[in-house]
Amino acid sequence: MKQASFIHTEDGDDLIVSFVIAGDDPIGPEDVKSLTLIRTPKYEFLLSDDERGVTVS
Repeated sequence: MKQASFIHTEDGDDLIVSFVIAGDDPIGPEDVKSLTLIRTPKYEFLLSDDERGVTVS
């Protein structure tokens, strides 16, 4: 199991959590894996039920 080498969170109008996991080559930036979770509760009431929740990128 690999550990996240970078975690960033934001809480404002949007709730954002980003994770970065370095690959086997610590110098090679192309070997980095990232995951970003975004949720916008302030505006969710405007969306249909199936569009609400967390967006993953």
